[in-house]
Amino acid sequence: MRNSNAPIMVASMWTATGVALSFIYLRLALKWRYRKRIGWDDWLVAFSWALLVVYTALTHIATIYGLGHHFLDIPPADLPLAVKYLTIGEFFAVLSLQTSKTSFAVTLLCLASKPWHHWILWCILVSLNIVMTFDAIQIFVSCTPTAKIWRPLLEGNCWDPKTVVDISLVAGAYSGFMDLLLSACPVALLWELRINRREKAGICATMSLGVFAGITAFIKTWYLPDVGRWEDLTYSCYVLLIWTAAEATITIVATSVPYLRLAFNDLRNKGRGSSTEAELVVHVEDLVPNSNIVYFGSTVEDRTVLTVPVPADTRQLTITGGTRVSQQGSGWRNYSIKLNPQ
Repeated sequence: MRNSNAPIMVASMWTATGVALSFIYLRLALKWRYRKRIGWDDWLVAFSWALLVVYTALTHIATIYGLGHHFLDIPPADLPLAVKYLTIGEFFAVLSLQTSKTSFAVTLLCLASKPWHHWILWCILVSLNIVMTFDAIQIFVSCTPTAKIWRPLLEGNCWDPKTVVDISLVAGAYSGFMDLLLSACPVALLWELRINRREKAGICATMSLGVFAGITAFIKTWYLPDVGRWEDLTYSCYVLLIWTAAEATITIVATSVPYLRLAFNDLRNKGRGSSTEAELVVHVEDLVPNSNIVYFGSTVEDRTVLTVPVPADTRQLTITGGTRVSQQGSGWRNYSIKLNPQ
């Protein structure tokens, strides 16, 4: 088949899937290296990647049967199979987007310290999952029987194509808006922390990269109305499919980047080995907004930087008060921190 978009579609989608895997690997490896527990958000983001793999694989299979080629170039016997695998792949794509965004919301819930924080995050979490679940289900229920989607000559009924596109438009726009809202949440959750402003801004910036997922969602949604206008749908839809994979990948990357600060801070601290000052480093998971704890310490390698001048030969110190008290209902654990020598 000549003049095909299939190669660029397959290459782009598998590349995006590989990038997502790289960041998940770094996230989990760093957590293991610095003895951080693997939480529900980690399992969710890994599951999201698995769903992305299924979406990419099914789209790849669809290209074997003609997806990405001109409609008139596809053998009649192959066209139903191309549309079938594409349809099933779209279902897994929506689930991947839904799960990755849910993962980040769960991460933020672990940082929430006030009732209104929890209310906002739960509203986002529940409403997002309702909208995305309905969007996923409508892929299969839009025709009765479902097989009529890829075999239009079968007897049965289908929804008006405009209705299907409108549902996807609403879901895509809402998903993008929720990405932007979730990206703004770290600022509200962490702004009152008693650490220097530069470190606070750095933490908020790395946790707000979901804004790029929101931008990607809006770009993808912008293409949706064209679906009903494309005369050569199997050839032209590649751009929409690539942007869908990109949105899932960027969401996974955005949720994983904050954990790279563990390695960054470790390298920075090792580079200051001869300094007469030491640092108490506090990881995002250990931050307690509005805490009255007084910090003293020297280098501890797995956490975000809070600079405190102490003697360079300090061997071991403990946070004043010994143990942080668990916050009721927010999942914080009781723990004490012993600091290593610099």
